[in-house]
Amino acid sequence: MAHVELAFRAVERNASSLVLLGTQPHEPEPEYGYILPDREAHPDVCEVSEFVEKPAPDAALKLIAQGGLWNTMVMVFKAKTMVDLVCRAAPQMYRFFADIFDAIGTASELDAVNHSYRRMEAMNFSKGLLENFSVVNASRLMVLPVRDVHWSDWGSEHRITSVLQNARDLI
Repeated sequence: MAHVELAFRAVERNASSLVLLGTQPHEPEPEYGYILPDREAHPDVCEVSEFVEKPAPDAALKLIAQGGLWNTMVMVFKAKTMVDLVCRAAPQMYRFFADIFDAIGTASELDAVNHSYRRMEAMNFSKGLLENFSVVNASRLMVLPVRDVHWSDWGSEHRITSVLQNARDLI
């Protein structure tokens, strides 16, 4: 939680930033997202030079060699910042949410939500937005490297059973 607190402080210093927590990879993992840190923008926080979602194994090795971090999907930002980034990186999605926002509190609110979601294309947050943010607004995307914390993505049954098996082996 100390890392999350540092991320909050970074956003307080620069309200237009989105701070991702990145952890040190211990092996190339093509199913994870990678954050390539750039120059330090604030104490403990770096700008992001590139965000790559699920790279090929050889690309994952190169990213690790360049100091790439795994994306934990823990992030700190002001809501206004996220809305602005979505507006710039995915304007069509932004328009759907703007329609919903305009309908909040009216009799047509539920219809606006249903209509927008039926028409909206599914989008992977990391691939469709974070990768785009690193290109469109790189100076606003930051990473806080998380050190000395074990992290595992439990996004699949295989990952959960693998972590539990490793924990059992340690006991």
